[in-house]
Amino acid sequence: MSSIKVLKNFLAITRHKSVASAAKEIGLTAAAAGQQLQQLESELGVELFDRTKRSLSLNHQGRSLIEPIQDIVARYEALGSDFKS
Repeated sequence: MSSIKVLKNFLAITRHKSVASAAKEIGLTAAAAGQQLQQLESELGVELFDRTKRSLSLNHQGRSLIEPIQDIVARYEALGSDFKS
């Protein structure tokens, strides 16, 4: 299954509607961010974006995953917060 970084990459791409812009935000190259997106789609067995040569738009499957992925990332980031003072 995908790492939290891959899930965060997906969320960044959904915010920016661009792999290149999302990559800048998360500190990856556009190629690496694109590969992570392809990895996620491959693991899920579904395309999350409709692609043309110049644009990327979230499709129904992608939209349906935003909230669950946000929840997973939030839960991950909250791990250990009970132990911090």
